[in-house]
Amino acid sequence: MRAKHIVITSALSLCICLLSPNTYAPSIIGEKDGQQMTNQPLNAVNEAGISRCVVFSNTESLSSILTKSYSLGELRDLLGEVPPTENYPSENPRVLRFRQINQKMPVECFRQIDDKGRYSVYKVSEGGYFYVFWNIAYSHTSDIDFIFEDYVVGFTAYLPFPVRLEAKDFDSIAIGLSTAEDVSLIDSAFELCFLMSGHLPSYSLLDDGSVMKICYDFKKLESRSDLVVISKEVVSKDDTVSKLALVLSKDLP
Repeated sequence: MRAKHIVITSALSLCICLLSPNTYAPSIIGEKDGQQMTNQPLNAVNEAGISRCVVFSNTESLSSILTKSYSLGELRDLLGEVPPTENYPSENPRVLRFRQINQKMPVECFRQIDDKGRYSVYKVSEGGYFYVFWNIAYSHTSDIDFIFEDYVVGFTAYLPFPVRLEAKDFDSIAIGLSTAEDVSLIDSAFELCFLMSGHLPSYSLLDDGSVMKICYDFKKLESRSDLVVISKEVVSKDDTVSKLALVLSKDLP
């Protein structure tokens, strides 16, 4: 069976993956109390062909949307211990599709933040929220034309409690000595952007609404410990490509 090219896009870059031609391209029907909330062409269907109700809205609060909660272990088992963006050469790249996730843990909330990105939120039994950020996968219809294929997981993050990090919390991060592993010990939800060209950055949300941006260099790349800090600075969330920075303030713990 011939494979076809799927182009996965995000605010970060373009990357090409090979997927089977018999994949399913879901869409979400946004409903709340039986009322359609958007004309967006999305129809999430489970294995038996039964549509699930997904709220496609930026105005509804999470407390009025989320009806289920999952343990952090369940979420990590399905979505991975680290985000799929952290594809080290020694590991097989993971492509997690919307339908695959929705079948096992039904998506109840889908936020679209203008043209910058989109995310879903799960309530975690231990407290806080688990965020899944979606990239769009397109398939070739010709050498120059593409059609929507699916949503795939681009980044995940768990925030167990309100963000209380300040810039001074990163004072121990030393340029030329510290690594991304050291940064992760300060901020377990930090966002490594592996798809960027040049030096790899990471982003951490700060309590005042700004973002700690840290850049890394490496000679080999097998783990976070190979990424050595070369710079750090506080920036506005509007000046980053951070997905986590897109989260609406009302969606934070």
